[in-house]
Amino acid sequence: MTSLVAPVTCICPGGTETAFHAASGGGDCSWIANASTKSAEFVAHAVIRAMLRGERTVVPGLFNKLSCFGVRFLTRRFASRVATQVLGKPRLALPARQGT
Repeated sequence: MTSLVAPVTCICPGGTETAFHAASGGGDCSWIANASTKSAEFVAHAVIRAMLRGERTVVPGLFNKLSCFGVRFLTRRFASRVATQVLGKPRLALPARQGT
């Protein structure tokens, strides 16, 4: 009996510059979040390299890696406060749509 299990790579991209991100009004964050945002091409190349190496999880970008590692040392309440400072408070309304 053989199993047909395909290898899977999980991606945790962090902030990524995409058309969806721009249309949804994304990008109005702190300088830390804006500096750590990567292009879709950067993320795609990082994922392809990770898949070819057989890695199960990939976190593109140094700041994203540090964030994922460092959050384990914070309480949930403090991590939530840090996230609010970095990402800004949630907006209740989406921006108006541009002509399509």
